[in-house]
Amino acid sequence: MKGKKIIICLLAISVIFIVGFYFIKNKNNETLDSMKKFNTEQEALQHAKQESPYITDFIDETKEIDNEKVVIYTFEKNKQMGIGTGTLAWKDKKVTWVKNGNDIVIDSKNNKADISGDVKSYSGKKYKLYAGVKKTKNLKIETQTDDNVTPHVDKKSGIYYLLIPSIN
Repeated sequence: MKGKKIIICLLAISVIFIVGFYFIKNKNNETLDSMKKFNTEQEALQHAKQESPYITDFIDETKEIDNEKVVIYTFEKNKQMGIGTGTLAWKDKKVTWVKNGNDIVIDSKNNKADISGDVKSYSGKKYKLYAGVKKTKNLKIETQTDDNVTPHVDKKSGIYYLLIPSIN
């Protein structure tokens, strides 16, 4: 009797593991064909705000390269403020929104952080994102290739940011 319970438990754990692995694998293999499509950028960005209601503003975007743009947004969630990115991708005259990984908290209860990190667009293009809270009037930052670079500043949030193609 005890042996049967052990076998049933092991079988149940195996089924849960296999089903979970299947869903994780399929989520990571999402294609533009399987994603929600929109007629305009504005519709796609509205969907992004509905999907992630903590997004406060879309503050900048790259030029369209190979049917996609990287969009930079600010967010506020649980008294934390930060920055994140997503990709607008076009296929067959329709546009989709894809979030590019996790958001980055820059200001949490007056603990302000300056960050730099890698961003990967939906198609795999790599960028380097520099961001933080502007603390001085004539802000300059150091990038992988240059010193004394003036980043963009979102006047509403006070967040500075610079997104450049990655050299790696």
